[in-house]
Amino acid sequence: MDKSWIPSGCDPETAFRIEVKIEGFFMKQIDGRKDYVKGKTLKWVVDSDRFSLCDLRSDLFDDLCWGSCQTPKIWMFDKNDGREVEVVSESQIPEMFRMFQNERKISLLTVICDLDGSSKCSGTNFTYPCTPSQPSPTIALGSQSHIGSSQGCNMSGQPDQSDNLDEYVGFNEESLYSSDIEGDLAHEGANHAIDGVHIDPEEDNVDEEPTVEAEAIEDNVHEEPAVDDVVQCEPIIGFDPKKGRIDVNALFPDVNAFRKTLRHFAIKNEFEVHTLKSDKKRFIGRCKHPDCPWRIRASILQDNKTFMVKLLPAEHTCPSTTMVDGKMASKSWVSDRVGDWLRKHPSAGAKEVKNKLEDEFHVKVTYRKAWLGRQGAIDQIHGKWEESFQLLYNFKAELEKRCPGSIVEVDCKSDGNKMFFSKIFVALKPCIDGFVQGCRPYLGVDSTHLTGKWKGQLAAAAGIDGHNWLFPVAYAVFDTETTENWTWFMSQLRNAIGTLPGLAISSDACKGLAAAIATVFPDSEHRECMRHLMENFKKRYRGDVFTTHMWPAAKAYTIEKCQHHLSEIASVSPEAIAYLEKNHKQLWCRSKFSELSKCEYVNNNISESFNSWIKDLKDLHIVDLVDQIRQRLMVTFDKRRIVGAKLQGMSAK
Repeated sequence: MDKSWIPSGCDPETAFRIEVKIEGFFMKQIDGRKDYVKGKTLKWVVDSDRFSLCDLRSDLFDDLCWGSCQTPKIWMFDKNDGREVEVVSESQIPEMFRMFQNERKISLLTVICDLDGSSKCSGTNFTYPCTPSQPSPTIALGSQSHIGSSQGCNMSGQPDQSDNLDEYVGFNEESLYSSDIEGDLAHEGANHAIDGVHIDPEEDNVDEEPTVEAEAIEDNVHEEPAVDDVVQCEPIIGFDPKKGRIDVNALFPDVNAFRKTLRHFAIKNEFEVHTLKSDKKRFIGRCKHPDCPWRIRASILQDNKTFMVKLLPAEHTCPSTTMVDGKMASKSWVSDRVGDWLRKHPSAGAKEVKNKLEDEFHVKVTYRKAWLGRQGAIDQIHGKWEESFQLLYNFKAELEKRCPGSIVEVDCKSDGNKMFFSKIFVALKPCIDGFVQGCRPYLGVDSTHLTGKWKGQLAAAAGIDGHNWLFPVAYAVFDTETTENWTWFMSQLRNAIGTLPGLAISSDACKGLAAAIATVFPDSEHRECMRHLMENFKKRYRGDVFTTHMWPAAKAYTIEKCQHHLSEIASVSPEAIAYLEKNHKQLWCRSKFSELSKCEYVNNNISESFNSWIKDLKDLHIVDLVDQIRQRLMVTFDKRRIVGAKLQGMSAK
């Protein structure tokens, strides 16, 4: 186990890492004022033999500022019970260290609660919010045995624009709630029938003696002669990739196989081949080094197909040309070398391909050649780009057959007598039902650029479930962001989820999206992402007054407080307010949000989370892209089903 995180002076046998996530809260002053304190994550290294609950509360107070009428409540995950429990006694601390002895890392959640009973977490009936701690990188701390890595409290009341702790959207966090969730999935998969065939283990009894009828049948069955599958005229490939040799009289199926083998042989042995003569019937070459005696001659046999090495007078012994940018490492060679590797690492880019080949074969490969070779390997794995568009109808038919109720719409456009792909929309039945029946009526809508050969847009609509985890609802692919394409996408989305009461849709400044939402969902609440609004706003207006008052105005819960901050901006720059009223007509102030959606997010973190979730798929062929997202959704829902079955407690009705 890596122990670089253990500071000097701390016993490695008793050192533990503790990460305490603190939810954002409002600190109540004695005079009744409330100051917002943004959430943070504290990271400590502690000595388990000397650490106590009293130390934990004391260190929290040193790093936080809360009012005299408030108190912290600390929560941890109990492995024994499989649920979250509140840390209230000293006896829980030693047990906590014993439970996480193997990980040597403990994640805690702290919520600042009111003592007057007005807070949602006051009293003994508090239900732990099911938002897990956000994972953070391990850092090496200082020489003390107990050190916090956070800064002091933010007493300005101005939440930082990069602070998303109070608008958390989780994804890929199922393993935080089940230490062996992959094992659970494998165990359940082994218990399922294969291809609909039920296998009874009792029927497979190897010790059961054969019946009389079976013996009679066996007596009448004549033993079949052995079949030799080896075709005598089939050429034997003489190149062994492990040994990296080409021998005299070695045979190859055709001239292309010989050329590929020779190229790999040269790269493996770190030299370049200079071609003297090459056509469909013969090949003559030598080492490019002028003093090297290595030569090779090969020609076609009488079958006009098989190639044979006929002359190889000397072993290659000249100085190596390691890491010289030569012609041997072609894009076809790159494709052949990384094809199997890309099947296991589909998200690897051209840079990873380049590094892999240079490390393994000691040959310099340009980035362009690595990129072209990678594309060729992907074409070999998934087929041509043109074919992938034609397979979309097969995808549609199979998905609608296997998952009835799912919506898959493929739209084409004509150019003369030819039809071309235009766009595709996908909404799985579980995603539709899960959102309508189990999620708040709140959607984040956005699109991201595709990075493959076809430079289109991947659009998506996603919500958050009761666990504050990302819940994708629908996704689509089209060529560009236009009002027509967004209207088509939103129309398909309406067909899937209907017109929900209190629906709120959050988006950034996508071209044509605002008009599409107004047309298709005229009764919905359209919110604009505050982060994107500020990026555009700062291009025109800069100064302390804007950074001090814009974010508090957006995050204020009351209209009076929001108007106070906007008035401060108007007193300095009235044209800034006029700009906001003219160019940002959607809702971006929390005080103006409807309460029906039960979601107060001012940033479109949902869409950003979805884009991060699928970023390694954006260069795939179109049919593989939509199918890989489908597969990822199925795996995610299966993991969450396992997590949900292990959770205990009361759910909201």
